[in-house]
Amino acid sequence: MAKDNTPFSPVTTPLSLGEGFGGEAGEPGELVEPSLYIFDFDGTLGDSKHLIVKTMQDTCRELNMDQPTEDAYAATIGLPLEQCFAVACHVDDATADRCATVYRDIFQRNNRPGAVPPFPGVLDTLRTLHEHGRLIALASSRGHESLQGFAQEYGIDDWLCALVGADDVTHAKPDAEPVNVILQSTGCKPEDTLVVGDTRFDILMGRNAGVHTCGVTYGNGSREELEEAGAEQIIDQFDKLI
Repeated sequence: MAKDNTPFSPVTTPLSLGEGFGGEAGEPGELVEPSLYIFDFDGTLGDSKHLIVKTMQDTCRELNMDQPTEDAYAATIGLPLEQCFAVACHVDDATADRCATVYRDIFQRNNRPGAVPPFPGVLDTLRTLHEHGRLIALASSRGHESLQGFAQEYGIDDWLCALVGADDVTHAKPDAEPVNVILQSTGCKPEDTLVVGDTRFDILMGRNAGVHTCGVTYGNGSREELEEAGAEQIIDQFDKLI
């Protein structure tokens, strides 16, 4: 994928892969052969919890703010950065914006190569999907430049048909816009699309867009949270996708 600020690159024709997902009332019909996989990044592909929480703690320390608990920080992962601070620290919008600015500066210092390793099975599974012609996209509340940087570090950027960060849309997760933008770019139908994520924000984004959803339990959200959000399928290991 080119190193620019364009969210999309050309797509290829998908082949058949997958065992199918059973839809429920109000959801898209049975997904027999997914054409498009839309993945969250933090907590789904990359094990970034420690780095994110540490950087949020460093941010509050630098701004002389009270420190929430680690769990309070972690519970916001998946939201746009400003909202993370607004929710975790109970601050107003202006303070949250300031926190986000300081966070980004500190994150650049904290994010050294290897600081966010991929979860077990991620790279092999993505490679298999790519080799079978499946379309792979990322939809994250992380900024586009940061998200693209991790895609390049993992060596998966050439496998992506679309990459959407929080700054590529007007309404971020759990709004449907990130998914809708990817669907428009790829020409895929909602009923042929699967969103995979670790938090309720990912599942709600997918449901709001009318696509199929799969939750992963090893990230930042609990199985109960994913079930309550309405995930059609929940897996404990990433390679269970194939």
